[in-house]
Amino acid sequence: MLYAEFEAILDGVVGLSDLAGRECRAVYAQVDGNLHATTLVFFLVRFEADGYADPNWNVPLRHLASVAAVGSVRDGIPVRIATRSECPISWHQNDLWDPDVGPDSQPLKSIAETLRSGRLGILPARPLVPDEADEPQEESQAAAVESASAPAEAPGRIAELIRQQRERIRKLERQQEAELEDIRAAHQEQVERYIAELHHAREQLAQQTDRYLKLQERANARSNQLRDLQGKLERKVASEDGAADVVSLKDHYRSRFQSEAREQVSEFEQQLHARESELAYQSEIEEQLREEIRHLREERNQLVSGTADALLVRLQNLGVVFIAYHPGIGHLPIPLDDVPVYMDDPQAYAAEKCGVEPVIYRQWLRHWQNPRCGGYLPDGRLCQAPLERVDQPRKYVHGRSNLCASCRHQPQEGGGRLSNAGEG
Repeated sequence: MLYAEFEAILDGVVGLSDLAGRECRAVYAQVDGNLHATTLVFFLVRFEADGYADPNWNVPLRHLASVAAVGSVRDGIPVRIATRSECPISWHQNDLWDPDVGPDSQPLKSIAETLRSGRLGILPARPLVPDEADEPQEESQAAAVESASAPAEAPGRIAELIRQQRERIRKLERQQEAELEDIRAAHQEQVERYIAELHHAREQLAQQTDRYLKLQERANARSNQLRDLQGKLERKVASEDGAADVVSLKDHYRSRFQSEAREQVSEFEQQLHARESELAYQSEIEEQLREEIRHLREERNQLVSGTADALLVRLQNLGVVFIAYHPGIGHLPIPLDDVPVYMDDPQAYAAEKCGVEPVIYRQWLRHWQNPRCGGYLPDGRLCQAPLERVDQPRKYVHGRSNLCASCRHQPQEGGGRLSNAGEG
């Protein structure tokens, strides 16, 4: 394949299902104008179970080709070859493999036959003349994977496949966004409906509570009336010697009042129980909706952060190193896996690298930024005397390093209270 096709495979635009789960031996070739291989890099590439190339693969084929040493002479033309045993860059040695490059090398013969067959769509710069067949040809900068001598109409199958894949990706993204928007709208409508029902239930509960209070007032008024009536009857009976009738009337009215009170209490307890059940159901529905909204937000954050994570991985594969400067430790390289931890609390991350607790590091940082005494004078004012700066967090002792000699030997206001204001 041409180099453009190979780059499309590396970028994950297309996959090779027949190579799924395999590590393949491959060769990168540069050719001259007469389709003679002038540079060969024998490298390894692994394919995932889904047929796509390993996303962490990062071998600089062009650079290896440019610095490779001459390893063979074919048809009178020196060929630069990079293999595992003859790797010009030592840390890429395990990414290469060792072929047979002798006079009867089968891999070299296969490469020469493939280039001459024209299956790659590469034509020679000019026809071979019989008298020039045995003369060395000047090497050009064209490569078998990106040859300038290829026809103007490069093989269109990979371009068409890339276009189809991109169109399919855009279509899936639009479908996903539309589905997500529908889900959001449906959940928003459901939330609004349940909120309206909850408000209605709360209004009904308030009305029932108000009614209960009014009935309770009526019951208290009747109880007062009953006591007044009992008092009148007792006085009347006492004046007429009718003690037996008084007891009978008292029992009658007491029984009647208690019966009515029990009925009213039972009715209101049932109503309150029903309203409490409705409120509990509404609370459960609200919790479910909040959980669904949280899941939707997490899915959205994952969709948004996926591109950023892929970009960070590609930057790391290109050799980009993340470095932050912190006092006490200087320029601190941050591995890609530690970036989330660093972003959560940069000072805590720097404190761990310095070997101290975060609170000690922050106290030292205030001292380092403004080395002045944080003690209090007898009149209550801050001392603010200049101090010698402690350059390392491990050497900093709070209560000593941030106090002058005078304040160390006298009790501080508030039982040893120190001021952070004097430390920056």
